Amino acid sequence: MKHKYLSVLKIVLIVLIVEAALSGMYYLFVYDANNIRVATVKKNKWSVTRKFEIEDTPDAMSIEGKFFGLTSKILRNETQVGVISRELTLARDSFALEADEKDIAFLTALVVAFDNLQDKRQKDND
Repeated sequence: MKHKYLSVLKIVLIVLIVEAALSGMYYLFVYDANNIRVATVKKNKWSVTRKFEIEDTPDAMSIEGKFFGLTSKILRNETQVGVISRELTLARDSFALEADEKDIAFLTALVVAFDNLQDKRQKDND
């Protein structure tokens, strides 16, 4: 079943981070305004790569980047559909997203989930 990606005005992002201790995975669940799961972001807790698998979407998706890099690519069916750029400042970090307008709402939700997972991983390592 295909679902349309959400418009910017309708999106309500709920991100739940679940640690599956036995599998060594982080799972983030992204829901829409109707409380329907629209994506699951999955990351191996022990992996040194910066690859995040995205499931529960109509197409195969992932976020990939270099370990110390400040940019990551969002891929749909192995084709780049967006770029996340991370800007580090003294007080906080921020992200910029480059993507087609038709994908911006859904990809923005993925960037928020990506940032939450990065924060969770950093806290676990402190």
